[in-house]
Amino acid sequence: MGKGVLIPRADTEALVDTALEFCKGLENPRIIDLCSGSGCIPIALRANLPQAQVHAAEWSEQALHFLRKNAALHGSDITIHHADVLNEGFARQFSQLDLIVSNPPYLTAQEMRELQTEVRHEPEMALLGGEDGLHFYREITRIWKSALRCGGMLAYEVGDGQAQDVCKILEEQAFSDLKIIPDLAGLERVVTGRKIFAE
Repeated sequence: MGKGVLIPRADTEALVDTALEFCKGLENPRIIDLCSGSGCIPIALRANLPQAQVHAAEWSEQALHFLRKNAALHGSDITIHHADVLNEGFARQFSQLDLIVSNPPYLTAQEMRELQTEVRHEPEMALLGGEDGLHFYREITRIWKSALRCGGMLAYEVGDGQAQDVCKILEEQAFSDLKIIPDLAGLERVVTGRKIFAE
């Protein structure tokens, strides 16, 4: 990995495992990963779901370089988009998705000021989630719910202590069957919701 992209961490395995479990039994799942960074999530999903159509969206040009490089390195035919995931016009290009996954920036402004030394070299764009850390969860949920099919799932990686707040965001946007899934350390790391409504 290099400058300008978040270094993947083991925490994210919980998100990938959750996504793979959901896709079991789906014939040709249509998936998009938002805020893809280095591409570890969409590349892992595509490797384990040979019939899936997997999209990856990233706004940072520096991260995009590594996303493309990693996809080529792994021979992954994911579809890469250089796009702002909070752009409603971009979201409207998608419909009938089975699964939306995202590990968005989720640190609060206060947490950014108190970052541990080993994390300070990470790009701010990949870390800062607004004043309360929840900006991307609110906006992605609102903007992208229309891109999901009825019965589709939205799955997020969340920061420590954010799971209940993210569940509330999903609930406010009419998602149901909300679940909180722990990571390998037992911390609440993944939040999922199902779209059981037509628009």
